[in-house]
Amino acid sequence: MSMPDGRLSCTACDYRGFMVFRRITLAYHFADGTTVDAPRDIRWCSDCGNPRDTESSQPALEPLQAELDALKASSATPRYQVKRWFSRLFGLGADDLQKRADELRGQIRLAKARGDECRCLTCAGVHTFPLTFDENGVCTGFQHDCGGHLKLDPPDMDAPRFNYGRETIHLDEAGKRIQ
Repeated sequence: MSMPDGRLSCTACDYRGFMVFRRITLAYHFADGTTVDAPRDIRWCSDCGNPRDTESSQPALEPLQAELDALKASSATPRYQVKRWFSRLFGLGADDLQKRADELRGQIRLAKARGDECRCLTCAGVHTFPLTFDENGVCTGFQHDCGGHLKLDPPDMDAPRFNYGRETIHLDEAGKRIQ
């Protein structure tokens, strides 16, 4: 499905830019061979001077750890242990509970490794700011270099649209691209 680009303008200068909505997955590769997938975000990169694809901010550790602890408690019950034993006996893979626990462990590890830093995927700069828009389409929480605010222009439904395929960007645990 094609989507219109998010066209931006500044309320105080003649800046024009756009945000491209694409389906991108970030695959973080750790030194021990573990890979953790994460979403990407669109943020303002001060080094590039434009909106760019960036790492997304990491979720809080406490809710992730609480969910993991609850899954560990569920997997410790005798009923689950019997079910797991039969699954191994018949050569079945990991069940949903184990897959979710592994996913949570990866997200916790990634959150600890990356912290609050959101690196630009174009220039690898760390000076990025979230682009959040109010109900009028004006960017809140970020001010353009000229002192104005970015504004999301209404989409032009007659403009050409592009369909971008899924893309996976491979990063090391520091958030830098792996070539």
